[in-house]
Amino acid sequence: MVEANVLRMFVRGFVEFLILWITSQGPMHGYLIMKKLEEYTSVSYGPGTVYPILYKLESMNLLKGEWRSTGERKVKVYTITDEGIKVLKRLRSILTPLVPEAEVCESGVVIPR
Repeated sequence: MVEANVLRMFVRGFVEFLILWITSQGPMHGYLIMKKLEEYTSVSYGPGTVYPILYKLESMNLLKGEWRSTGERKVKVYTITDEGIKVLKRLRSILTPLVPEAEVCESGVVIPR
């Protein structure tokens, strides 16, 4: 349990970065972003955490949200903006030297060396 709490503490500070990176892989709706966060971090984040961050990133013009119809319902699909890509690249340039035993590759993933 201690490991899970420690992991959650460290990942919490990177959620915005991870959401930018996840959306740089292509447009996706909030539920899929939540599932990708869990897949990459082994930490589960609910809508009460993820959606406010998505709205914040959208208000900062780092993400663009667009309502799309999927059958009978509408979902908001998020796409990273040009400004979001610039911020993501800048964050990668900051993180790479801080983690010398890892490499932040072009897609933003941290790969152990």
